[in-house]
Amino acid sequence: MTIAAALLCSDGGMLCTDSQVSSDPDKWEESKVIVLKDVPGSPIIAYAGRIDSTKRAIDKLGEALIRKTKNRTVLSVLEEQARTIYATAAHEQEILNAFIAVREQGVLGMYQIADSVASR
Repeated sequence: MTIAAALLCSDGGMLCTDSQVSSDPDKWEESKVIVLKDVPGSPIIAYAGRIDSTKRAIDKLGEALIRKTKNRTVLSVLEEQARTIYATAAHEQEILNAFIAVREQGVLGMYQIADSVASR
């Protein structure tokens, strides 16, 4: 079971997780925090779930945020992607659960995706 936390402060934010990764039957230590450097706002994502399906979902999130138009908010993109990932998951272990910190118009926002729901 992954432990993750996200804190939004007046001058920044913090994301953290444990570092044990498993893919039946193996377990190993690896960071569960990813920085999407090539995506506007440089989102930082702390995640839980199966590593293979979670990384695919995070790639899709990054692609969607790159395509985001000026009239859409980060939250609207995350909501759409959360629903899509949830609807196409073959089983419960492929559902994305993550905290996302990203700057939008210079302001740091902290978001959560839990199953099919994204929230701020």
